[in-house]
Amino acid sequence: MTPIENHIRETKYIVTGEVVKLLDTKEEGYYFQNFDSTKSYQVKIKILNCYKGGLEEGQIIELGSDFTNCSFYFDNNGRYLLFLDKKKNKYFQKHCSYSGKLENAADNIRVIEEKH
Repeated sequence: MTPIENHIRETKYIVTGEVVKLLDTKEEGYYFQNFDSTKSYQVKIKILNCYKGGLEEGQIIELGSDFTNCSFYFDNNGRYLLFLDKKKNKYFQKHCSYSGKLENAADNIRVIEEKH
């Protein structure tokens, strides 16, 4: 993976967010054969903090998935640091970025705050 500084420079949206709704469900039409009701590739998140990109605290956005080897399951009510791109009306994790659980992101957030 390239240095985090490159990802900061090349990523349009960098936020922290909390999962408020799982979208990989029958009701949402994204149902998967091995569905786990506590996790989802596609979610709605509430923005907790925006470091880059102009999203507002409290705003709800939808995250899609491109289902690559860098995609990960989001936990219901989980909190994450997210490096995002936008395609049409959905946001997507930047491919193989420093996105991850917020509890493990303190060092990355420190670099983001210093560089931006």
